[in-house]
Amino acid sequence: MKRKFPPSPPKLPFIGNLHHLGSLPHHSIRALSDKHGTLMLLHLGHSPTLVVSSAEMAREIMNTRDIEFANRHVTWATSVLFYGCKEVIFGPYCESWRELRKFRVTELLNQKKLQSFDFIREEETDDLIAVCVLGEKHQGDIEPGFGEVSKKVLDLCLDFSFRDFFLYVGWMDKLTGLDSKVKLTFEEVDRFLDQAIKEQEHKKDH
Repeated sequence: MKRKFPPSPPKLPFIGNLHHLGSLPHHSIRALSDKHGTLMLLHLGHSPTLVVSSAEMAREIMNTRDIEFANRHVTWATSVLFYGCKEVIFGPYCESWRELRKFRVTELLNQKKLQSFDFIREEETDDLIAVCVLGEKHQGDIEPGFGEVSKKVLDLCLDFSFRDFFLYVGWMDKLTGLDSKVKLTFEEVDRFLDQAIKEQEHKKDH
């Protein structure tokens, strides 16, 4: 039986519908949705992408078909920078993911645990206020600081990667410099986390 797909704008070979997206993709997608409907299929390179632009359709997906749409799209850079994306935020929906989420809710986010961290939240809030009042950028004893590393990670996760759209020309990411940027940033993240863990272990021992 032939599968029925949602409406889709005319696509070009290889790039699909990427040529329809301008410098403001959200504006382009809105205009395409007005023309092709609130449920629309875009072909972004080799990645078919379902665009939902109505509250009713979104409610249908979230409430009655949530398992079918439970998996999150993970970019190449995100997978590298987040250690394969096996955690709750990016991990694929499966039995191990459900167990991990259950553990987080029952063991890490229960009321007793949250209350035990009250003093940490108060301390961090005081630090944040001090930073805002003094106009200083808090970095702690770790260089580069959390804010700097986080910004690099976020920028790379949003950067265009040939691997994400064109399977056979992923090597182009080396020419654009994305490969080296991701590698260097991953090493920074690793060093930052290692140092943060060591500092916490030192505080614990003293």
